[in-house]
Amino acid sequence: MSTPTFESIQASIQACYQAGDFAGALALADRHAGEFPEHTHLFAYWQMCMAARLGDISRALSVLESALGGGFWYGETLLRKSPSLQPLQGLPEFEALVERNQQQEAASRQEAFPLITIRPRSACTQRDAPCPLLIGLHANAARAQASLPFWQPAAFEGWLVAAPESVQAMWRGAYIWDDLEITRQQIERHFHALQQNYALDPELILLAGHSMGAEAALWLALKRALPARGVLLIGPGGPLTNDPAAWQELIQDYLQLADAQAVPLRLAFILGQADETIPHQEIGQLIAILRDSGFETRLEIVPSAGHDYQDEYLPAIRRALEFFRQPAS
Repeated sequence: MSTPTFESIQASIQACYQAGDFAGALALADRHAGEFPEHTHLFAYWQMCMAARLGDISRALSVLESALGGGFWYGETLLRKSPSLQPLQGLPEFEALVERNQQQEAASRQEAFPLITIRPRSACTQRDAPCPLLIGLHANAARAQASLPFWQPAAFEGWLVAAPESVQAMWRGAYIWDDLEITRQQIERHFHALQQNYALDPELILLAGHSMGAEAALWLALKRALPARGVLLIGPGGPLTNDPAAWQELIQDYLQLADAQAVPLRLAFILGQADETIPHQEIGQLIAILRDSGFETRLEIVPSAGHDYQDEYLPAIRRALEFFRQPAS
């Protein structure tokens, strides 16, 4: 018998949860928690939620206290908004743990890097010739450093690369872009800071993203959060990507406000053929909608590549960067 993978266990726990078998989900989480130390936080979250669902408040509180004792913390939104944790809200013991959780998050935030920048040596400063700019958004439940391999090719080719880390925390080490209005406010602040500190080519500003970061990048471009000339989407995913029709209103609003003299927004999609985490069919539908709406859109599928960075992505990224540099057709 083959050893179960984390993904298979996660799917089994979610299936039990969807079926209302909270005891079964808790048993699975208890049985396998020690097998995947890199996912300890997620198993603890499942244990906490299932215990609360089963009315075992003492167990739920104990799991959270143990996680905090190990130096871990969860985003306050997760602790407050999770339906499974509603039985805990307002309990003095839980409120004390939430306060402790927030203190640990605040201390952790002091060590964070909200914006990582990479640029060619002796380039892009106010004394230099303007550089093209790529702002790259990491995947959900990740950190900015995790996405850097996707954006480094741009820095090697003369771009100023800015990799922001979301201020929306799911838990320690896992930051998300789920609230797109908060995302817009954050990226606008970063863009204004970049304008003040670097020489930027206004004709070549690119939003890029991986996974949910790609969905957020496209949303930001269509919302005109900054004057992006293009969007690079690598393995896009998220609620809007799952429902291509949801983009229609955003696209129409963007086109209605389009300046006839403006350079058309270009879009490049890069998908891993072996990426099972993204909705390939729905992405194809989105690309068709964008092309029918007049956007110049490029798609490249990388054979055998999965969701996370692999060297196989490198040629496709370089070709996408060249696509954005080409004169408007």
